[in-house]
Amino acid sequence: MTRSRLFFSACLSAALLAGCAMGDYNPEPVDETPSNYEFEQRQYPGIPLSRLFGILGGDAEDTATQDTPRPSIAVIAARPNALNATATLTDALRDAEPDFYLADAREVLDRLSTMDCTAAELVDNTACGEALAAYPGVRLVGLVESETASGTTRIVWVDTLLGGSPGTTTLPAGASTAPPRELLDEIEAHLSLAPWTTRAFDGEGESWLIAAGERSGLRAGDTLHIHADGQTLRAPTGRPIAWEPGEIIGKASVERVLGPNVARITVTEGMPPSPDNPITRALEE
Repeated sequence: MTRSRLFFSACLSAALLAGCAMGDYNPEPVDETPSNYEFEQRQYPGIPLSRLFGILGGDAEDTATQDTPRPSIAVIAARPNALNATATLTDALRDAEPDFYLADAREVLDRLSTMDCTAAELVDNTACGEALAAYPGVRLVGLVESETASGTTRIVWVDTLLGGSPGTTTLPAGASTAPPRELLDEIEAHLSLAPWTTRAFDGEGESWLIAAGERSGLRAGDTLHIHADGQTLRAPTGRPIAWEPGEIIGKASVERVLGPNVARITVTEGMPPSPDNPITRALEE
């Protein structure tokens, strides 16, 4: 764990320095009012990060990992001058990934292209985010921006389930071990605003494919709930702060895990899913 954190810190520092070497860039203003964000974090705290830093013992950590499916995140360059920083940051996050896993950025970009969407549109165009939620099943997307003048790297987070941005992370140039931990804390805090979800992207009748598999921690026989929809709850600032699942309209069982990011489910009760229906894992009874 210690070596992983040190490697993450070194890679992150390299990413920030790489961003400094790029051309002139003036990022668009984003609402980053500290008082609003800090108030919302106090009122709607994220999941504790004890598992990230070895506070839990081996058995407790293994149980937590097995019982809670892992959501998927992706980081992509918002502008061409952030490509190098994004690549290095991706490697660092992949090495340190704890309760989430990194999606293939190429699949994310290909999906956006087929939907005639750009990375910049993700913040305001919910249809683009919903497309990523269905396939490749990404919950949180980080749009990486590099600013040469100050040497900082900023990540604008987009939640494909809640819609819009739950916040941003600004990393100073020459970051040491503190910013990486803060970054992981913020990722977990954003993900904790809603339970794990997936969606069906293909199928018919009672048999459907979902964009979640081995890397999510799904297992054959897992029971899933199909929801009519869901409601995003927002703070007065407009920032998403929670998600309330809609009515359960059907149930399904994981028939077979087919790969790292795909599984086949069988509808066992109620209505079959569509790409618009969030699917959650049923709680243990």
